[in-house]
Amino acid sequence: MRNRFWLACLVPFLCLVSVTMIRNNIAYALDGMINHTAVDWPPPGQRKHFHGIDHVDTCVMVLNESDGCHGPTIQDGPFPWNNSIEALLNMIIAIGSLIGTLVTLIVYDYINMRFVFSLCLAYAGFLNIITPPIAKEGGYYSVLILRFFTGFYSAILNPAVPMIVQHWFLEKEQCRTNVLVWLGPRLGKMFFIASGYMIVSPGLGWEFLFYLPGCICILCGAIFFIVITDDPLDNLFLSYDEKKLIAEDKNWDFHPPTIQYKTKLKMRSQLRKYRRNIQIMKNRDSKIKTPWFKILTDPDFILATIQTTVQAWQSPVMTLMMKKYLLEIHGYSISNAALMVTAPPDISLMILGYLSAWAGDIALNLDVPAHIVRRAGAVICSLSSLPYLILPFLPCYIVSYKATVVGIQILGSFSSAGSLAGYTTFRELSPTFTRQLFGLASLVSNTVPYIMVPLFMGWFKTSTRDQWIGNFGTNVAIMFIGNWLYVLFIHTKQASWDPAESDSSTDSNTRSSTD
Repeated sequence: MRNRFWLACLVPFLCLVSVTMIRNNIAYALDGMINHTAVDWPPPGQRKHFHGIDHVDTCVMVLNESDGCHGPTIQDGPFPWNNSIEALLNMIIAIGSLIGTLVTLIVYDYINMRFVFSLCLAYAGFLNIITPPIAKEGGYYSVLILRFFTGFYSAILNPAVPMIVQHWFLEKEQCRTNVLVWLGPRLGKMFFIASGYMIVSPGLGWEFLFYLPGCICILCGAIFFIVITDDPLDNLFLSYDEKKLIAEDKNWDFHPPTIQYKTKLKMRSQLRKYRRNIQIMKNRDSKIKTPWFKILTDPDFILATIQTTVQAWQSPVMTLMMKKYLLEIHGYSISNAALMVTAPPDISLMILGYLSAWAGDIALNLDVPAHIVRRAGAVICSLSSLPYLILPFLPCYIVSYKATVVGIQILGSFSSAGSLAGYTTFRELSPTFTRQLFGLASLVSNTVPYIMVPLFMGWFKTSTRDQWIGNFGTNVAIMFIGNWLYVLFIHTKQASWDPAESDSSTDSNTRSSTD
């Protein structure tokens, strides 16, 4: 009776892995695509070599000889695009996600999740496969269009996954199931540990960062369509006993057949049922009207959305900004920079994310008030951003030690404790409209940080440490203030506009810290 874990835990996990790969591959592929040396740096006769080392096909330029800072070892790429175009390519997927998430707030009310999810996932993968050849012919305009629609179609994932977990798993299973499923984005980013080696490899190159994730996305979309259904009680791969267990936990009506079919007849019956489950449109009779205005004007929802957004803000800071900073100011190679912005933070985020959920559940079992647990998570999340404020002030010889960079990234990984805060609030605020709340929050948290961080980099520039002080200072201030707004003003009660029965104990306790 564990098939639901193989289906509704493992399959969404793999889908999150694949979508994370196609959403983030451009940030790493650009290191091999852009001809920095032809655009951003002086002619070869004006370049200075660090310690007299002569690198083949690379240049190293001294930026500050007094403290030993030196510029990057950069390999020429085929596209002569400047920093403004690079920032635009990094942020355009967030704009696509913004519109795509708006669409998903409505589309899941009318069309079956199974159909939308699998089709959009496969199509986003296809767009990534055709990106390299089209980029070579159409330039950055064509890449902008493809990345926009990659964001548009991949935006369907975030609002759907919480509903899968909520419907397919027992109440006592949802805490750690949520944690395990949402480790998918961490594993997806770890794919780029070897991105530097792929870029310089003659047999692979930057194109491979589009081809492989695209193929994986198409495969995951097909698997999702075959094995996942909107209603677990209609699924062909769950036993009757397992469906009965889920139905009893959810208080759903379920009547297993009393007639025992022969194998051949049973197979025909199952196939007929499978064909019925492939229907595209939903039955609108059972649709509940969503109170959009009341949701959007609810102070607790606004505060929770702010907290989830600033928590998500730390991800591009830990990857996009850190990689650029290590390359341009401290002369790390593409391979080393990619390694240090993926492996240390993603591994520690997975570990700390699970430990924070475990610690939150222990605190609740010890009758610690739920609002204390949530606010503690936001406080830890705010403190995890401070190491990035200190980073640009550190002497270059200290940052030259990889242990320093790894240590800062691990401290930043404590942002995972923020999941005890904003995400928990959505379920408590409205059990009925959890998907809509999560979708609206994703609309902001998955787009605004990935638009603003590249914009700040283009505004402040990235050539000197003084410019990076403005970059890191502005982003850290936003993350710190957003978390503390949540800490100071959040309440812990079910919204009056939610039709579900209110739980009077919500203000002091909750079933799980990560439900």
